[in-house]
Amino acid sequence: MADALLDTTFFIDIRRGDNDASTVWNSIVSGRMAASYCALSAFELWIASGMSHAEEVFCEFAFTFLEEVPVTRGAATQAAIWLRGLKTPYPEALARDALIAAVARERDEPIYTRNVRDFQRFPVRWVRY
Repeated sequence: MADALLDTTFFIDIRRGDNDASTVWNSIVSGRMAASYCALSAFELWIASGMSHAEEVFCEFAFTFLEEVPVTRGAATQAAIWLRGLKTPYPEALARDALIAAVARERDEPIYTRNVRDFQRFPVRWVRY
């Protein structure tokens, strides 16, 4: 298990030079903090339009410092249960966040994110960096 599961927004913020994300990143690279990422975040990063080749190379490099975590059947089931219970007209719009949250809960890891609004809908621990 890791100290944190990094949300997709973490990688975007690192690429943008966010100071708070950089502080977390430095803790990871120096070995003071162990972190993981959900494989779904790789999907989200690569599907995003406008990602340059240099940004792709950076993400591939960043992933080498982290533990890759797959979406398990249990996490998928948990995410679906949470989404069914939401009072929103389009719960599937939150499907990716629900899956990442379920993975973090399954591993008992807090999600490090700036995307607090969506993750606070689910019963998981999160840290706003």
